[in-house]
Amino acid sequence: YNMENGLPVAPEARRLDLKEFGNQFNNFNAGKILLYLQGIGGLRVSNIDDSFTFADSLPTNWTYMEFRVPVKRNNSEGISEDVQWIKARAEREREGNVVKKKITVENSPFTNLFLQPWADGAEVMVGNGGIERDNGHVEWEFHGEAA
Repeated sequence: YNMENGLPVAPEARRLDLKEFGNQFNNFNAGKILLYLQGIGGLRVSNIDDSFTFADSLPTNWTYMEFRVPVKRNNSEGISEDVQWIKARAEREREGNVVKKKITVENSPFTNLFLQPWADGAEVMVGNGGIERDNGHVEWEFHGEAA
């Protein structure tokens, strides 16, 4: 996708002067973008559950990946608030045989935050309430102010 006028766009095609061409209403490439966001990024947004989930699958030969996700949250009256941009980042550092992975989520307006980083097939020292899952991920939940 491309940023235009502050919004991500994915037109069907472009003319030589780079103006959008073709179907502008069905977001032709959205299916591809969704695969990246939900597959590698493991990003899920739910207004119903008031939650944001980041369950990355950072490829082992990448040192980091970062997503900036535009979200609109409904307030208690069901009215949609302004767009906010959530920043979700996974980064990996290697020091000899030790691999450290750091997961951060910033600017989430949601009450519930679920961090589920992929453990890269490594043995994980789970602490601070983390739960090791069968799918190779480790999960932490944050609610309220902690989210």
